[in-house]
Amino acid sequence: MSTAQVSPARFTAPPAPVIVIAKETSALDNGPRHPERINGLIRIASGIYTEAAAWETMLPRERHEVLIEAVRRTEQGTILIGASAAVVHGLPIVGIRLDRVEALRVSGQRGTTSLLRRHQREGLTGVSEHHGLLLPSVADTVIDIARWGGLIPGVCAMDAALHEELCVWEEIREALERLPAGSRGVRTARTALGLADERSESPGESVSRVRQWQGRLPRPVLQYVLDVGGRVIRVDFFWASINLVGEYDGRIKYDAASFGKDPRAVLLDEKDRQNDLEDLYGVKVRRWRWADAWYHDGAAMIERLVRAGLEQMPEPWPLRA
Repeated sequence: MSTAQVSPARFTAPPAPVIVIAKETSALDNGPRHPERINGLIRIASGIYTEAAAWETMLPRERHEVLIEAVRRTEQGTILIGASAAVVHGLPIVGIRLDRVEALRVSGQRGTTSLLRRHQREGLTGVSEHHGLLLPSVADTVIDIARWGGLIPGVCAMDAALHEELCVWEEIREALERLPAGSRGVRTARTALGLADERSESPGESVSRVRQWQGRLPRPVLQYVLDVGGRVIRVDFFWASINLVGEYDGRIKYDAASFGKDPRAVLLDEKDRQNDLEDLYGVKVRRWRWADAWYHDGAAMIERLVRAGLEQMPEPWPLRA
């Protein structure tokens, strides 16, 4: 892509919205018991309220950060795992509901409350503290994203963790091997690890690569660099056998010369540079967006690449072992 995607910021406590704990305040004394809304507040879990106006404008990840802060305030000693740990680690969450905070379940605890969804989980490599929150390692976290969330969420999280140098591939493999035999989702996590690649720069690129693998397309070279008239062009996907460039968001990444320019001028530059790329290298450029890669198993993206000359293979390309 031509514009840098900002990775999710690492969690910093506390989030901006006010959190009101019913048992800690008299603000709710004059209203009915357990009201959904009162005094400009909205109930987000049993006995926990936040500002309604702010809550209603938040994205799902932002709401989840508020729920995590509520856990920090009311559930001391709780170990966050899965998607909630990933949010705190600053990893992308793709295709996973964030309606409850995921936490480690210990003997005698309920599995689900209005605030928490607890999982039994053995084999954690260790727990650390971050702004008063207890977390497993990044490697354990991305394994659990794949195990409980599925292949695409797992690859997106692993790619980001590797790209941001939060862990290395071998650490994830070791975390996977420490899981007890027969643990839920191990096969999916192993597939995700085999596909994980630190060169991927966004969830969109990660989703695209998983769909290409599932669609039995040839393995692309990631972040391939071409020199066009002294200008460095870096493309998301490149298939050298047929001189095909693939771009997830329809824009080619260029050097720093584009930064600070008027967006319309940048678009014209991109068109000129794509023309240079096609003229000098004889390459074809095919573009797609999120919907093309996400829906219907990426059929729109795959069809576009096949029409450009890629041939589907009998089997998906081999996974990294």
